[in-house]
Amino acid sequence: IWDWQLDTGECYYSPRWKELLGYGERDIADHEASFFSRVHPDDLEAVRAALARHFDTGDRFDIETRLRHRTGEFRWFRYRGQAEWGDNGRPLRMAGSMTDITREKKHEAEIIAVSAMLAERVSERTAALEHRSEQLSQLATDLTLAEQHAREQLAKTLHDGLQQLLF
Repeated sequence: IWDWQLDTGECYYSPRWKELLGYGERDIADHEASFFSRVHPDDLEAVRAALARHFDTGDRFDIETRLRHRTGEFRWFRYRGQAEWGDNGRPLRMAGSMTDITREKKHEAEIIAVSAMLAERVSERTAALEHRSEQLSQLATDLTLAEQHAREQLAKTLHDGLQQLLF
C-alpha cells in the first residue's frame, strides 16, 4: 500500500511495499522520489503519462512497470491507484497498491518464446510440405507424360503389327 501527498511529495509506503523491493521499514525515505528513482528508465515516461492521464481525466490508474530491487535487478509490479481531487479540481493525494508480477511476466516471456519457436517450426514444416507437394505434383506430371508416351508406343506397335499381319 502507498499513499502520496501530491502537494508535498511525501509518501507513505507500507512495510510490505518496502519488503517487495527488498528493504526494511527504515531503509526507504517517505518521498515520491523513492518510487520514481526506482522506475526502470524505459518505463518512466509511460508511468508519468499514465499519472498525468489519471490526474487530467480520472481514467483508471493501473500500470505494469519495472522497479529496481535492492539487489539491483528490476522486478515487474502492477501499480494501481486512485487520486482524490480537491474542490478546485486539482488532485490532492493518491493512494493505491503494488503487486509483484515478476513471476507472471517471466512465464509470459517463456510462453512468447515457446510460441515464437513453434511458429517458426510450423513455418519450416509448411515450407517443407509445400516443397514436397511441388515434387509430388511434378512426379504426377512426369508419370502422366510417361504413361501417355507408353500408350502411344503401344498403339504404334499394335498398329504396325496389325498392318504386317494384314498385308
